[in-house]
Amino acid sequence: MHKPIVSVILPVYNEEKYIGSAVDSILSQSLKNIELIIIDDGSTDKTLSILQTYKKDSRVRIVSQENSGLATALNNGIAISQGKYIARQDADDLSVQDRLEKQVNYMDLHPDIGILGSNYHTIDENDNILATTDIFTHPIDIVIAEISSNQFGHGAIMIRKAILNENKYDKNFKVAQDYDLWSRLIHYTKAANLKEPLYFWRSIGAGQSTKPENLIILNDAETNIRIREFAHFLDKHNFILLFHFRPWSTRGGFRKYMSMKNTMLRNMSLLYSDNKMWFRAQLLLFIAILISPKIKKTYAQLQYTAKKDPLLNKKFNKEYI
Repeated sequence: MHKPIVSVILPVYNEEKYIGSAVDSILSQSLKNIELIIIDDGSTDKTLSILQTYKKDSRVRIVSQENSGLATALNNGIAISQGKYIARQDADDLSVQDRLEKQVNYMDLHPDIGILGSNYHTIDENDNILATTDIFTHPIDIVIAEISSNQFGHGAIMIRKAILNENKYDKNFKVAQDYDLWSRLIHYTKAANLKEPLYFWRSIGAGQSTKPENLIILNDAETNIRIREFAHFLDKHNFILLFHFRPWSTRGGFRKYMSMKNTMLRNMSLLYSDNKMWFRAQLLLFIAILISPKIKKTYAQLQYTAKKDPLLNKKFNKEYI
């Protein structure tokens, strides 16, 4: 087989119900010159026996390891990959048939883009569509939004292999490994999302990530990432980037974009407030009100921030004494 254009990394642990569908959605891609690297992370159900039925396809490579976690499985898969691009696929999700072809075409035409995701559908256990994301697509919007929230669906991502030679998944993160990696990578390369949904992310109510103890761990991890990236943002003096407006940067049009921008500005304002930078925190909230005046949360947050601002409190106290 010729050297593959794309190496798809699919880690799996005990997903006997969905693994066959996930693998089929990659092997049936319109782009044929690929390799599918499946890392079985010590499954104890029928997952591995199901995977053995795919060994006849020369594009499939199956690697078994002791249970070591998602980050280790992904790093091991990347280490043996041969493709120019690395794509992700989760073991209980699905990819649209032309997903890889469209992502490769875009990245070939945009050599400055090192990370490319897409919007995606959320589906239930029976493949019914529950919702469709509308995330930022423009690189500048993503740089800012990524400070306060993850802008990529992990399984929908494609990355240039060269970028990952020096940047790996951090094994110290038991959750939010993807958010940590994207936040670090956008300091080295540009990132974008395709507006078209090219992926189906399965949301199952009884999943591990919804357990209260896991949600606490996830929230702590994401908070640590946001604090780190906010510190980097302040160091680079990129405050002016917050005022860039690109209504074409989502699928939903002008109103949807402005609502998302409002949320992003409110999130950034909270980070400024946490660092007692009251003027900037309030300035962002004023801008958020101007671009999307009907969102009541913004007014409540502005009131809260004003009460915390020592300068305003001092003036108010003098006025009413």
